[in-house]
Amino acid sequence: MEKTTQKQKIVLIFLGIFLGLLIIELSLRGAGLILMQFQKQSSSENKENYVILTIGESTTAGYYNSWPRELERILNNRSRNIKFSVINEGRSGTNTALILSRLDEQLDKYNPDMVITMMGVNDEGYEYTQDNYIKNIKFIFKQLRIYKLTRYIFGSWKTEFSEGYQSPGKENNYSKKCNYNIKLAWENIAKEEFEDAISILENSKDECQPNDIIYYDLGTIYSQHNLNLSVAISMYEKAIEINPQSPDWVYLRLAEIYRRQNVPVKEVDGFLHENGFPIILNKNESVVEPTRIHYNKLYEKLKEREITYVAMQYPTLDVRMIKGMFANNENILFVSNEENFREALINYTYNKLFQDNFVKNSKLFNGLYGHTTKQGNILIAENVANVILDELNITS
Repeated sequence: MEKTTQKQKIVLIFLGIFLGLLIIELSLRGAGLILMQFQKQSSSENKENYVILTIGESTTAGYYNSWPRELERILNNRSRNIKFSVINEGRSGTNTALILSRLDEQLDKYNPDMVITMMGVNDEGYEYTQDNYIKNIKFIFKQLRIYKLTRYIFGSWKTEFSEGYQSPGKENNYSKKCNYNIKLAWENIAKEEFEDAISILENSKDECQPNDIIYYDLGTIYSQHNLNLSVAISMYEKAIEINPQSPDWVYLRLAEIYRRQNVPVKEVDGFLHENGFPIILNKNESVVEPTRIHYNKLYEKLKEREITYVAMQYPTLDVRMIKGMFANNENILFVSNEENFREALINYTYNKLFQDNFVKNSKLFNGLYGHTTKQGNILIAENVANVILDELNITS
């Protein structure tokens, strides 16, 4: 009998490890399918809990208040037999490409009965590139159930030490003085008094903790008003150093500055991919085309899982723009916020419903609206609540 060589032993060891990991991976995937079927069956038998996932940008995430929070309150006040849980996964500065890239993970995590989107205002031609990016070994690795299980275990452990932090774009826990200073700085920006705004923010670094929010705003002043792009880059990079989970818009803004400084497109795309953003700048001349593609891919994913899809339009805009994204929309619930807001604007001042008008220069979904106040959030929530209750045949 021939002796096994050292090289053969090493090959056998690695083969054994590979087969072991393959068996674990297949077992986890099989268990996941069984669990999904069990959850569907359990959900159909027990209608007492109804989970709604809301996804979008800062208009969904909220600052001091949000329409998803108001929606959960309204639904539970108007329903006796069903307990509604509304999960807010809105992210400041994100776009439909990144929303789509995170969808599967969120659906696995929350197992929602319904998904509501209000999205597209930040789209600037970025396209989700899973089909191309799948060739990247790093991306493939992140799709493995073993990787996700490991990340979940260590993520749960990390949460014990990081609980309580809320990134900008979410309802924050900053002090009143910090929020006042930031508001004052932005009032100076509106008056183009940039030196005063920068001074206020620089002097607020100790008051605002964690102070990544200060560096976000400083970066925005230096970049958006062409004061100093190099300083803007250093501000954004400092913010990311403080908070690696910085809002999407920070990374996208950095990519935009790199392009303005004539950094090669491949390098900019590489920067985005390295930081977990599987997107590229779409070369298509049609700004709306990538958005339409993302809406349809999202719908197909929800349809495959038999999840009710509610596509909601921004305040004051025509819902037909959203309807036009789809060829076959018979299984989609469309929600218009045009009539309710236009009527409200007759009775209330603009500032009663909106905090700003940040969308006026947007390439898509521009119009007479902005981030909503609490009153505006209630208006959105009441409107979509009526659609949901009607769909579920629930009377108040």
